[in-house]
Amino acid sequence: MGRRRRRSAGDEINLTPLLDVLFSILFIALLTSTQSEKLLQADAQETQAQVEALTSRVDELEAAAESARIYEENAVIVTLLNDIEDGNHVLRVCEGREAEVQETVRMGADRPQYTRSRLRAIIEAYVEGAPDQPVYVVFRCRPDRIYRTEEFLPIQEELQSLRRRHKEVFYEITEVDR
Repeated sequence: MGRRRRRSAGDEINLTPLLDVLFSILFIALLTSTQSEKLLQADAQETQAQVEALTSRVDELEAAAESARIYEENAVIVTLLNDIEDGNHVLRVCEGREAEVQETVRMGADRPQYTRSRLRAIIEAYVEGAPDQPVYVVFRCRPDRIYRTEEFLPIQEELQSLRRRHKEVFYEITEVDR
């Protein structure tokens, strides 16, 4: 009864390998979280820079839209619209945005110089007719009415040329569905 059990040296639990594994896991977790935090901060800074750039761009566009509204009230607006008439490609010229057709210019891949010269003469007449007003040309391009780009390159080239030649001539090219 009075026997005591003795512990032998083999009965003790050695915690050193367990603690080594635990500290290794803890060390890896700390390194990973530090690295993740650095990556998150870099992503946050990049995102913040993108947001600031977009905010700046939106402010510029809003200012441009406001000046365009003021500008549009004082400008002569000329609308160009490509169409098909009697199987031929034509360019309809209207004064204003949705006004009645003032002139129709017959186009064709074989007539690029004619298209350019007619367009130049038309816009020059608007510039001379309103010397104190800017001329804003809107080319409302109907993609479904384009068969050959050779017909439309002279229009774009002439609008660019007119813009360089006259500081009061502005243009935009937009696509429309109708």
